[in-house]
Amino acid sequence: MCGILGAYSYGGALPDQHEFESMLTLMSSRGPDDSSSYFDKQIQLGHRRLILLDAEGGRQPFFHDDKNIVVIYNGEIYNHPQLRKQLEAQGVVFSGYSDGEVIGHLYRLHGEDFIQQVDGMFSIALYDRRESTLLLYRDRVGEKPLFYQDLNGILRFSSTLKPLLMTPAYTSALNPDGVADYFAQTQAGPISTLFQDIHKLAPAHYLKIDSGGRRLLRKYWSISYSSKLELPFREAAELINEKLLSSVNSMLASDYPMGITLSGGIDSSLVLLNTMRAGSNPVQCHFLSSGSLHDPERSRAEYVAQAFGLDLIKFDATQTSFDDLVTAMSHFDEPVGVYDSTYLLNHSAFISNHNRVALTGNGADEVFAGYNGYVSFLHNHSLNTQEDQDIKETLKRFLLEKHARDKTLLYTQTFSKCLERGKVEYAFDQIFRIADFSNLLDARTFYDIYFGMSHSASLSDTVGMAYGLEYRSPFFDRSLMETAAQLKPDYKICPSTMTTKPLLKDIAARHYSENLAYAKKLGCGHGIDRYRLLHTEWRLPFFEAFQRNEEVLQPIFCRDKVELLFNALGSGKLSDEDAHQLLKLAIFIAWVDAHRGIFHISR
Repeated sequence: MCGILGAYSYGGALPDQHEFESMLTLMSSRGPDDSSSYFDKQIQLGHRRLILLDAEGGRQPFFHDDKNIVVIYNGEIYNHPQLRKQLEAQGVVFSGYSDGEVIGHLYRLHGEDFIQQVDGMFSIALYDRRESTLLLYRDRVGEKPLFYQDLNGILRFSSTLKPLLMTPAYTSALNPDGVADYFAQTQAGPISTLFQDIHKLAPAHYLKIDSGGRRLLRKYWSISYSSKLELPFREAAELINEKLLSSVNSMLASDYPMGITLSGGIDSSLVLLNTMRAGSNPVQCHFLSSGSLHDPERSRAEYVAQAFGLDLIKFDATQTSFDDLVTAMSHFDEPVGVYDSTYLLNHSAFISNHNRVALTGNGADEVFAGYNGYVSFLHNHSLNTQEDQDIKETLKRFLLEKHARDKTLLYTQTFSKCLERGKVEYAFDQIFRIADFSNLLDARTFYDIYFGMSHSASLSDTVGMAYGLEYRSPFFDRSLMETAAQLKPDYKICPSTMTTKPLLKDIAARHYSENLAYAKKLGCGHGIDRYRLLHTEWRLPFFEAFQRNEEVLQPIFCRDKVELLFNALGSGKLSDEDAHQLLKLAIFIAWVDAHRGIFHISR
């Protein structure tokens, strides 16, 4: 929806207003419709806006309590109609119907813990002039980005990295631990970035800082996987579908036509089902095609759209050259180690010509254990009830083993010695204190939401905001996630058949067909052989880019190891896991090449 930017002084000199406004223009794609700023002796706040709701009343900052409470935010407050009614009953008078107007009123009445009442995807900055304090909040799963930098008596924050990289006296050095996070997961971790001294605010946390520079970082949400609902299978399925309906209904608020991305799979199909159940005006259905008329997922997506009398708008995913990959990575603050990100970016550009907001099925595979990898994970681990601490230790070892693997596979000895195991453990402990568990499957799905597959939450913002498009993901709704956490693990993976997502498949079979519900999952861009592309068309430009950026890359990656991986890939002797790491390396090098000249490796 927007981009936010700020600088809070607890002793340092704030940038001049012209410099601040220049930084704000770097986020113009996030908010092409409006730009506004606020300047005070202790703080500077900036906002770029993509207008989706209440063009006049939604202009930021929001001011409350005689301008002693100042708010800017990015995202959506999905339960704002209910919050508005509660506030009006307490005598609050609103000036418009923007969702963000509730934030300051809630803070005035309930203090910094107001955030516990807020459902949505968001990053929020709230300045309390009376207390001279700044509060930063981030949503529960990290759908909306919030980066911050603490340097020379000023805490700066931003929806994107670019303004922070412009900070005077800041050296854009690569962060070795952030690089290692990227290769062990799919992007830098939940609290780190690829740059030294720039951090992410952890999901489900808020940061408070006062004029003396004192800081408080606190979680504001917990989710329990230990207490299970004793429901028959069919009743559990109905409960989940009603939760999904409620989630979808909360995400339909927009002054512009709604779109939806249909993949041909059950997740987006159930989102469309509940969009129509909610009584939405006809939505525009977008499908990312493999380019083949015989693509079975295209046929399934057409079937789902036609079930509601809707047309399917198709966009072909095409094979990407390495130069195309470099161009795509120029839109990414940090690389995401999945090839899908390139054509999802192109698809977003296409959708933005039709819609400003679109629903997606993102998150269902993490919340309901939809990946086939969970089945193989269970071959090595028991579903039996275990102690919470033992479960967390098992997942921590799982993460550390991924970090250790890359030292052997990719890194130089010098770079490997730079990496700090303690930082990996600190990030793990900070995120895992949000939840408690009674079995490993639940813990593994939680791990993927925040670590292994965290791009499922964050990627939509990156590819959408590059073109002024907002994606909304009903499966990341708080109430739905909390209910899913209470389901028996047997309802996420059937122990007798090893069927993934049996509850969602049961709903899809009853509302659509068994053919759709139990069709083999192919995945986005399944018709493109990315590994053949990697060792043929990409190999020469890959090493040319490596050479161009040698000063940055050579201290990190052992070129001899990389050559061996390419040779093994060409001869068919490379494992799928190692081939994926090589693909992630290609994406990383394309990202470095796209941002050439702005950083160097810290030694």
